[in-house]
Amino acid sequence: MSVLTASASAFKRSFASSAKPRMLNGRTIAPTVNHNTSAGMKVLAVLYKGGEAAKQEPRLLGTVENQLGIRDWLESQGHEYIVTDDKEGPNSVFQRELKDAEVLITTPFHPGYLTRDLIEKAPKLKLCVTAGVGSDHIDLNAAVERQIQVLEVTGSNVTSVAEHVVMSILLLVRNFVPAHEGAPPLTHAIP
Repeated sequence: MSVLTASASAFKRSFASSAKPRMLNGRTIAPTVNHNTSAGMKVLAVLYKGGEAAKQEPRLLGTVENQLGIRDWLESQGHEYIVTDDKEGPNSVFQRELKDAEVLITTPFHPGYLTRDLIEKAPKLKLCVTAGVGSDHIDLNAAVERQIQVLEVTGSNVTSVAEHVVMSILLLVRNFVPAHEGAPPLTHAIP
């Protein structure tokens, strides 16, 4: 099972079960999410366009085309699922749909920035999930004040970070940058 598929499975499990309140210095900072309502929730996902690559590779879950692989499951549970990459400005799909969304899902490399102002305009918002790691696109103080849970998929990039470190070590050990800079410029096209 790939990391992305495992992440989607973990999200489904956590979304389906009630979350316990988190504590910080003895204070509750997030409420329990109540999934026992008769009406479904509105889930808004701000993802990136994957284009042809996403159509050819369904494991690229964070794309508008592949929708995190959770549309069928969410809709089978009675939830409304809005997916967009339109996130800029007051007339964007993100800002229009956020007003009555209960869950926001976004990615760290194409985030929907959730400012204090937007949090105030989203009275039903209970949960913000980063489909990856990081929360610098969310005003955490405003989220805590409103008791909105902010979650991420911790560990989802462990392999890629390790690969990056190994490649960086090889660049330094093999003196790649100075060698590249010292090479004469190409004066002809290589077929």
